Amino acid sequence: PKLALSVLAEYRTSMLSGTFNNPGYLDLGGGGFTWTPTPDFKAVLHSLNFNWVFADEGSRYESSLGAKLILDYTKSFNEFIAWKSDLSVFASYKDLSKLSNWTWVNRFSTAVKGVGIGFDIGLRGNKQEALARELNDNPIQVYWVLGLAYGLSKTW
Repeated sequence: PKLALSVLAEYRTSMLSGTFNNPGYLDLGGGGFTWTPTPDFKAVLHSLNFNWVFADEGSRYESSLGAKLILDYTKSFNEFIAWKSDLSVFASYKDLSKLSNWTWVNRFSTAVKGVGIGFDIGLRGNKQEALARELNDNPIQVYWVLGLAYGLSKTW
């Protein structure tokens, strides 16, 4: 009940400033497993994962085969406050230092009577993106999102 065979599909891209799918990333993994030791924590490991990178012609992006690790921790402190932390790591077999990437996102949310406020803060390390954008001095990206939501039903 705590260990399962799994397949993986993950797609991510930017949507601002005309950068949709430039770059875009599609990870497909097989031959992996998911481990759920507690209801709050999950780890996914795929030793055969292909990281496709979509970008304009002439760009410096390169796709490669590697391993994918995803760690997910979710904690509700009470019925109103929750925290979720996700770490996603791709380690390239072709060139570990240049083609690998990682993303770590922490989400804090609260909801009272259907109205919710959420705050996400993310860190991302991707040498290919840093080189393409000529960010040689600091290849780590930091981003945040603040949102307001309203739920129509508690069964969501």
